[in-house]
Amino acid sequence: MSSVQNVPMRWRAFRALLFMFLGRAANKVLLNRVFKARDGSETRWLRPEFDRFLVDLKSDADSLRPIADLDALSKTGNKIMVELAVLTISAYRTLCRSGPTHAPLLPILAGISMASRSRWSRGRSA
Repeated sequence: MSSVQNVPMRWRAFRALLFMFLGRAANKVLLNRVFKARDGSETRWLRPEFDRFLVDLKSDADSLRPIADLDALSKTGNKIMVELAVLTISAYRTLCRSGPTHAPLLPILAGISMASRSRWSRGRSA
């Protein structure tokens, strides 16, 4: 699924929806917290930094998808899990490249934020 033309429309829609949820969760984590650097100084992300993060995340995820080889997977559930892994790895790599000392923690916080809003964590049946 390396080129956009080869990706089914429903899968592109799913990716867009997933990216939207990830963006909201990352927004909650990155823009609403003050991070302490190793030297003791405090820093906060601003909207332009966050927007750049999303652009870089999408670009990195696009570069990882050919390696993931989603076409080789037979079940939709497997493809979804691999897509989530691609986005998680891309988020981590993008944050590490931006240089913050808090990079290892942020994908975890975003994942927790996304999971806390899911219907399964609220006790509803699927």
